[in-house]
Amino acid sequence: NEQGSLMFRLVSSFRQAAIAGEMSASGAAPEEIGSAIGARHPFPRDKAIRWGRKLGKAGITAAFEAIVETDYETKRGNIKDEAGMHVLLNRLCTIARQGR
Repeated sequence: NEQGSLMFRLVSSFRQAAIAGEMSASGAAPEEIGSAIGARHPFPRDKAIRWGRKLGKAGITAAFEAIVETDYETKRGNIKDEAGMHVLLNRLCTIARQGR
């Protein structure tokens, strides 16, 4: 299903950002970070590093909480899939803006 696929991609992206941000803060080389997150090319690696730094641990935690809450609420039937995704994307955009 489309929602499941999008949720997987969101979780994967934020997981990569979390790892990249933490490794970058610890002084790891970009190549080492790329290997750890499975990025074969510099562009996705550098993007994950930027997002990890920008959002920080608090922003990434907030993003994961928003994703998990949306997944839970849609699976319980408390909110329709499409509405849940709209709310989630709005929340993630707000989190990203706060990370500036």
